[in-house]
Amino acid sequence: MIRLAIDAMGGDNAPEITVKGAMDAIKKFPNIEITLFGNKYDIHKFLTDSTRINVVHTLEQVSMDEKEAIKRMRRDKKSSMAMAMYAVRNGECDALVTAGPTGPFVAGAHLIIRRLPGMKRTALTPIVPQIDGHCLFMDVGANIELKPEHLLQYAYAGTIYSREIFGIEEPEVVLLNNGEEEGKGRTLEKEAYKLLSADKNINFIGNMEAKHLFTSNIDVAVTDGFTGNAILKASEGAMKAFGRVLKSEIKRSLKSKIGALIMKKGLKNVIKKFDASEVGGATLIGVNAPAIKAHGSSDSYAFTSAIRQAKESVERDVVAKITKVLESE
Repeated sequence: MIRLAIDAMGGDNAPEITVKGAMDAIKKFPNIEITLFGNKYDIHKFLTDSTRINVVHTLEQVSMDEKEAIKRMRRDKKSSMAMAMYAVRNGECDALVTAGPTGPFVAGAHLIIRRLPGMKRTALTPIVPQIDGHCLFMDVGANIELKPEHLLQYAYAGTIYSREIFGIEEPEVVLLNNGEEEGKGRTLEKEAYKLLSADKNINFIGNMEAKHLFTSNIDVAVTDGFTGNAILKASEGAMKAFGRVLKSEIKRSLKSKIGALIMKKGLKNVIKKFDASEVGGATLIGVNAPAIKAHGSSDSYAFTSAIRQAKESVERDVVAKITKVLESE
């Protein structure tokens, strides 16, 4: 049985969505059991089926606007997020899922679950949708400053994750850059390109501009956390702006409304294709156990998807396989 630790109080709509997501996951996946960490009085308002679900009570939680993430998580042992992390660290649970704030999540995972031996930097790694598939995007905020060898490690870890979770035999890896030609970018990208090109253990196909991130068929894209975070947030903003403009245009005339009705099914399919709730959350690759960060505004469906991610990572022993590769470097 796979044991999952859930921060029931993390997220904009917790504990309602976290509890409902947990109950849905229990129905879908017969090989998991869940421990919810949080205020039992609030949790039991929504927990209508406790099959394979335990509750560990705490009144403390990490606020979504926590300002001092490292300081908070260094001393924290009683919040729902910290208690869930300690359960993973102590071997009581196999993986963590939270929709809580990103800063404390990353800091806490480093301090409590701890980084893999040999992994110099972790990577906050969402699965971004593409026209004909999806791509691991490493890193989107765990580390702002990196060295070339850290990007090489990202390529190793991303290759293993893609192979084990998505079944891709030889995942294609790209380096995000401001041009496709060799020699482009800062010193970081230039040196990383040399390392990636020389390593025969990864299928590196070269530089890629960010405009191709959602339209290409590559499997792993690596960059530093500052660049990755800026690209991800700009993309989210662009999608929201596009949606608002589209709705405005549809309401503008009767012809547009009729056209929208005709295209209703197609528009739903497009929205579903680029809906983050289908994939769940971002994995913090490089710590001692699977740790999944669901979006703060996740609904119960998205949170269930994040639980599925954690389950699959445990089932396929991804952390141990990444560790083995790091040990052989």
